[in-house]
Amino acid sequence: MKSFILSSILCATSALLACTHALKIDNLPDTSFTSAPPPKQSALVIGVVNHGSPDTEGYVEAVAQALQLHAAVGRVIYPHAKGAEVDALIQISVNPEYRGAGTNFLVNWPGFLAFAPAWNGYKYRANPRTKVEIAAPDGQTLDTLSWEYDYVFHQADMGRTWTELGWLEWGVTPLIGGFVFMQYDTDQTPHFIEEASASYGRQVAAQIAQRLAIVSSKRPAPASP
Repeated sequence: MKSFILSSILCATSALLACTHALKIDNLPDTSFTSAPPPKQSALVIGVVNHGSPDTEGYVEAVAQALQLHAAVGRVIYPHAKGAEVDALIQISVNPEYRGAGTNFLVNWPGFLAFAPAWNGYKYRANPRTKVEIAAPDGQTLDTLSWEYDYVFHQADMGRTWTELGWLEWGVTPLIGGFVFMQYDTDQTPHFIEEASASYGRQVAAQIAQRLAIVSSKRPAPASP
């Protein structure tokens, strides 16, 4: 009997360790055009500033990196320090919304019987709502824009899948956990930002670069030596 109990525990532990689902974004937006010829002499020097929470720094950094690929941009200063000379300031505010899904209940119960969290993962949504203000060095607003997109992603880790051991006690734990797991798992935020940053940065940078190209075209030509 003791041997059977020990074997059951070992099998359950092995199943738990295997029951994870790497974070995967299901619906990346179409890739924006990002490659560009080498910057011209007339390309702008821009400073990028995070006007949102420190928790959204990863989003803003992704935009700054993507901006450097555009022809209208000669150099990006990020984070912009007060006093650094630039042609334009890009002030970015990200107000993300994260949501869980009611279907996570079914994934956890009765899905635990088929180890559904491992092969399906729990479903989450993330919308990094973004507002951008393009300003002149003197603070005058030159243009504004906004961007948002509803990312859908799946993920499961041991922070939640441990409830799959509920088959040892008639599924009570997965049943209770199912109600809890319908809510968003805040532990996934930094992982989502890391996974989505390249896509997000390209999307927002493309729109900013279009506006900057207009600003650059209006700049006076440099005086002849």
